[in-house]
Amino acid sequence: MIDGEAVVSDESGIADFEQLHSREHDKSAMLWAFDLLELNDKDLRRLTLDQRKSKLAKLLKGSRHHGIALNEPS
Repeated sequence: MIDGEAVVSDESGIADFEQLHSREHDKSAMLWAFDLLELNDKDLRRLTLDQRKSKLAKLLKGSRHHGIALNEPS
């Protein structure tokens, strides 16, 4: 189970809440993942946030997940 936020961005890359809810931009929606709460039926919530983020990064790294990206702090 991944926790994240669905976002549709405008031409400048800024999140546009109205586009997200219009349904005409569904193919442009991205899930920006920021936490991994469960993996393979194992509850990860007792791990630290850093440990869960590390597992999430490994899960998403190296494979092509269209529509999902790791939300890394800038």
